[in-house]
Amino acid sequence: RMPRGLSKSRDIHEEELLEPLIPSVTANLEHRHSYVRKNAVLALGAIYKLPKGELLVPDAPEYLEKLLAGEQDLSTRRNAFQMLSRYAQDRAVAYLFSNLDRLADWGDVLQMAVLELARSVCAKSPEQKGRYIKIILALLESRSTAVVYECAVTLVSLSNAPTAVRAAANCFCQLLVTQSDNNVKLIVLDRLEELKERHREVMQDLLMDILRALSAPNLDIRRKTLDIALDLVNKRNVDEVVGVLKKEAMKTQNKDLEKGAEYRQLLVQAIHKCAVLYPDVSASVLPLLADFLADSNTASALDVVFFIREIAETNPKLHDAILERLTDSFPSIRASRVATCALWILAEHSKSAEEAHAGIELIKSCLGPLPFFKDAHGPGEN
Repeated sequence: RMPRGLSKSRDIHEEELLEPLIPSVTANLEHRHSYVRKNAVLALGAIYKLPKGELLVPDAPEYLEKLLAGEQDLSTRRNAFQMLSRYAQDRAVAYLFSNLDRLADWGDVLQMAVLELARSVCAKSPEQKGRYIKIILALLESRSTAVVYECAVTLVSLSNAPTAVRAAANCFCQLLVTQSDNNVKLIVLDRLEELKERHREVMQDLLMDILRALSAPNLDIRRKTLDIALDLVNKRNVDEVVGVLKKEAMKTQNKDLEKGAEYRQLLVQAIHKCAVLYPDVSASVLPLLADFLADSNTASALDVVFFIREIAETNPKLHDAILERLTDSFPSIRASRVATCALWILAEHSKSAEEAHAGIELIKSCLGPLPFFKDAHGPGEN
């Protein structure tokens, strides 16, 4: 029921309730406590965005400009700058460009507000991208990780120029090795994957920087890093990439390495893919792979022996080296499926009588003495 004395035909609008409060709100913009000033800015913005807000407080942009000129509290300045950016963008732009020399000292939350303004202005006026990209490049030197990340994201959203893409990708690669949070690393890897799809040639030049993320102990990060890297391998960088993969594979021999067997399997698969694409690298990885035939992880050892079988089939020049390595490594093989495949390779690719004889002798030496005994009574005796 309506309270007595209040007519149903008369509506009370927000404007009517807020109008008497406006002097108090504007007065609190100069309150001695920053917490009050910060919330006064938010209140002023909330009033100004109402349908009749410009009539209620037409001087709101001037109040905010005045506050920005003398305010020391970072959060209050951020709120004021955001309000100007939304409701009086020209004034926010003017304030930004009149204070560019102090931009590096503005603090992370205010720098983030600058990036938000840059995206907004460039969306409305693409012809102004050039002047804002210079500001974003300057902010890449920020001490704040969040600001650097947002700068890189903003940069690639505004420009497809190779210099801009390279600058953003360099920032992402730096974040990969400096941030300890695995979630951050995975987010950055997602960004690098997006850049790989759109700017493959630029990203190929940064492949070795991306591979630095393999230093992370997390298997998901390593897997994602390898997936990105293998799509960027070409003739110019394949030797360097395989070199890194070989070093990482040797590290997995350390028994204290977390999930070393699983990581080794990923590396073997990555080396395999490189060798399939560029067979010339097969010779350099063969000695290392042969050492992994005795791997306690059967899946990893199987990957290795299948890889060696494929090299034997597709690269006749390595015939002798493969037989020699298999002969050396065969006694240490423990998994029956791995031994079966290794024996098939020896049998199939032993072309000469000497090689066949060497293979038979290898099998006999691995079996040990046969369980046959001479008859103690001599021939013909019971």
